[in-house]
Amino acid sequence: MKTNTYIFILIVLFFTSCKQHNNDNTLKTDGNITDTLVDNSKGIGNRIDFSNYLTDGMFLKGEVKLFDNNQKIIGKLIITDIEPIQIIEKSLKMFNLGDTTDKCQKAYFLKIKNKNTEYIVFGDVVYEINKKQKFSTYNEKKEKLTLFPITNFKLGASDEEGITDCDDYSILVLFNEKNNHYSMIKYPENEENNTDPNKKYALLFHDDEEEDLICKLTMIKDTLVIGIKSTGQVYGFTFNIKAKLSSDFPKSIITDRLEYERDVDQ
Repeated sequence: MKTNTYIFILIVLFFTSCKQHNNDNTLKTDGNITDTLVDNSKGIGNRIDFSNYLTDGMFLKGEVKLFDNNQKIIGKLIITDIEPIQIIEKSLKMFNLGDTTDKCQKAYFLKIKNKNTEYIVFGDVVYEINKKQKFSTYNEKKEKLTLFPITNFKLGASDEEGITDCDDYSILVLFNEKNNHYSMIKYPENEENNTDPNKKYALLFHDDEEEDLICKLTMIKDTLVIGIKSTGQVYGFTFNIKAKLSSDFPKSIITDRLEYERDVDQ
């Protein structure tokens, strides 16, 4: 009888040991998966606090990283065409991603809705539509064209501490209402910094030295004419950006530039 009891205890211990061994392997596997995710996520940080920020936005073509609420990368979206989105929340403060300390790379995190799904994304790839600067005209086919600036959520020319010396500009987007199609215009060929790889598109600058505003939009045959007023601290310019709409990414040039002295008392 004692022998049978002893054998029974050995059998129980054997199966308990096997079960424990299997559990150890499962924990190790889960740990490797977690480690892999952490290794691929250089943006681990403090929890992000958000506040409501309801407005219309856009994604440009390219890759959009997706984050969780602790700044960890959890996936990505591939955007194949300019796409409107809904911005619903903005982080209470700006962040640098990963090991980056460059203040000009700081941006807000945003909660956005894309195709009925909510995501957390970094604000360098999210653009807000400036509804106050929308201008419309019609082409020769009687199609309505609407031009407007979009601006991302990176640190601009100034913050609560003063001048940042960071670039601050908006990209011009053209919308064809009939085709439901968005496009952009190439950076003017005869403008300064034309070879700067960061300046691919026609822009409006709004840094500490100047502010550009659209003041009119017209079509002359197949050429879009964008009237711009640029105001500096003691001077100003008016000029046109002309783009022949013969392609989806038309070239442009600056024309009719006039300089004027600004009344600093105004």
